[in-house]
Amino acid sequence: MKRVLLFLFLTALYCQAGTLPDILKQQNPVQTEITALRELTDHLQQLYGKAPRLIDAPQKGICIEVKADRSMKPEAWRITRNNNRITVSGGLPQGVLYGVYELLERFAGIYWLTPLYTHIPENGKLSVPEKTDISGIPSFAWRGIFVFPTKQEHKLKFFLRNRENIFFEFTLADSFRKQYGIRQALGSPAPLNTLYHYSKKWDFEQFKDAFSMTAEGKRIRSIDVFGPGQICFTSPKARNQFIKQLREYIAVDSAKYGEFAPKIYNISINDTTTICHCPDCVRQTEYYGSNSGVMLEFVNCIADNIAKDHPDITIQTSCYLTFELPPKHKIKPARNAAVRCSLSPMGISKMNHMLPLTHPNNKIAKDILDSWCRLGRIQIWDYWFYWGQNEYKAGGTVNIDTIVENLKYYHQKNAEWVFSECEAPVVTSFQSLKVWMGYQLKNNVSLDPEKLRNIFFNAYYGPAAHAMRKLYDLIVEKQAPYVPANDVSFQDKRFFEETEKILQTAIKAAGKNETYLLHIAQEQTALDIAFFRKFPGPGNTVREARLKKNWRTFIEWENDTYAYKRMIRTMNDSMKTFFVKPVPEKEKEMVIRHPLPDQLKGRKGFEFAGKDFTGPRNKGLARYGALKFHQDPEALEGMAIGIDFADQFAPAPFRKNQKSLEMGIQSRHLKQSLLTRKIQLDQLPQDEKFHLYYLGRINMTPKTLIWLHYSWYIQQEFYEYYREGKNNTFDVYVSLKYTGNAFVKGSKKKDMILCDRILLLEPK
Repeated sequence: MKRVLLFLFLTALYCQAGTLPDILKQQNPVQTEITALRELTDHLQQLYGKAPRLIDAPQKGICIEVKADRSMKPEAWRITRNNNRITVSGGLPQGVLYGVYELLERFAGIYWLTPLYTHIPENGKLSVPEKTDISGIPSFAWRGIFVFPTKQEHKLKFFLRNRENIFFEFTLADSFRKQYGIRQALGSPAPLNTLYHYSKKWDFEQFKDAFSMTAEGKRIRSIDVFGPGQICFTSPKARNQFIKQLREYIAVDSAKYGEFAPKIYNISINDTTTICHCPDCVRQTEYYGSNSGVMLEFVNCIADNIAKDHPDITIQTSCYLTFELPPKHKIKPARNAAVRCSLSPMGISKMNHMLPLTHPNNKIAKDILDSWCRLGRIQIWDYWFYWGQNEYKAGGTVNIDTIVENLKYYHQKNAEWVFSECEAPVVTSFQSLKVWMGYQLKNNVSLDPEKLRNIFFNAYYGPAAHAMRKLYDLIVEKQAPYVPANDVSFQDKRFFEETEKILQTAIKAAGKNETYLLHIAQEQTALDIAFFRKFPGPGNTVREARLKKNWRTFIEWENDTYAYKRMIRTMNDSMKTFFVKPVPEKEKEMVIRHPLPDQLKGRKGFEFAGKDFTGPRNKGLARYGALKFHQDPEALEGMAIGIDFADQFAPAPFRKNQKSLEMGIQSRHLKQSLLTRKIQLDQLPQDEKFHLYYLGRINMTPKTLIWLHYSWYIQQEFYEYYREGKNNTFDVYVSLKYTGNAFVKGSKKKDMILCDRILLLEPK
């Protein structure tokens, strides 16, 4: 009889555990309570195949109560079970919502792995042990990962369910923001590089002293977030104008967002290494021993003023590029200011994002971060997609272990904000794993990364999990010796043969499950791109056909983003080189299109004139307004390149105390100068005509260019004219015209340097 009773008891207990729970109705719920209840109901319906009942009072079976607790912190949550009652409580606006997500992940095995794939366990159930009482709050106050900007609601929900709360450059409808209790993270006018955004409408003459000064003593403004200028941080006019505009932005944002108005406002440098060279900025930079000291003076001045009326608002600035080094002499960020550390391979830190901060190769980066941590509040802008400085080396490499270690380190250093750039989703190996694990650890940095990997592989690849984990481990093993040098030479043909064999095993294991096959194809695509970048050419028909199909498929996942057209263009350009046999570049023929002076007649060589000057490099320089393409009837082919020194973006005609004009030829290959020529100012022709100057004789290297002004704004590359295995000795001549009073006394013309012809002539 006892055995029968025990059997009946266990059977009842089992049946109850597998039974769809009821949900208690809420009394006068707030908006995020309603959303939390809807999220719970929807996911339980997917789990059990039917919707749970909504009840007014507890009954015999298990029931779930979802409620807001205003005594809790805004993002805190708690889950308890007493007998048959499960209670999910949380702070407002998002804690109660996070509690539901924690319940679904931890006790139902539901995971939001990508925007297009939510793992709902087959024959799963919600199982919360008796006497459960757990609580939590995200490890970092602000969490974000930038993969792509989007307006599509299913993608926004993916980020939100993984506890994203920065939503960098995302478009959120007001209704969506209210439903999910999302505060606008960063205020107007922009989330970064705001020196440009503040100053873009300033009248140049009125605010001239507020713009940064070049080393030659000229004030320049920025034409976009990439420069070429910054702000003069010691300028009282700049400080006062920033304060005025910031107060206006705060008022506008408060009216627009109401209770969800931002509490962080960014004031950070433009995305350029430019600094201000005015005497005051130079003096303060020398005093602090870094560029960041005078920047902090500027930010603190603004922060102190704003704190008088808005003590809850934080002014966020950044240490980035030439501003990475912390200052000396005890200056610290104001109490309501925070420094966002953006350590990168392009900055002073030379941070290698394939290695953790604690690795000896990242000692400089770690020392910089530690020093900032000692000064005040710290925030992080991390990079998860670099191998060196090339995102397209991301196929066949993974840096997830580095991400794990760095997040632990940031938490140890009390970082309050951790944002990670994680672009290039199509070309990056195990991108989905990286993003999902990143979110999990930002939410709870104490989670076991190995358990997270196991959850992901089993949920994302199903029966192919073992093979795909083998692929992951192979990449980690093969890259290990090469990571410190940012070297991908381990990706030889044998490597790709091994990875392909594993992928085929995974495909076989996945059977006809289209979802798992698509997830496997995601990794095939990244590896196929890596393969053809390394070994272009015909003969790989299987890979070629597969890549042509898959690459576009995965770009379509991002088809609502501004990057879509660029990604398609990159794909098409790459396809042109991937599948054809590389053809050695045809050697440039020696052509002289225009008559040579009598002393040079009969010489063979290369000539640059007219449209020859409009290559990509010069177009890039012209973008900033310093280099110009000038229509000049006296020039060969009617066009010359040069600098109009009256232009606001142009450098000064001369260095300080300069008595000569400099030009030269540089080898990018050897990283050294091949020659330098100086023309004394008192030797310049005074007729304001083009004259041919002999620079000297060079032995051209594979990457050689000429520069015709100390600023290097006038350049011409000779890259295509190097002849492999042949004599590359040339005499270099350049046709230049100098106009204006800076060069010709009493001239009424503009101060300009123009070049209409360059000659590379073989020696006699």
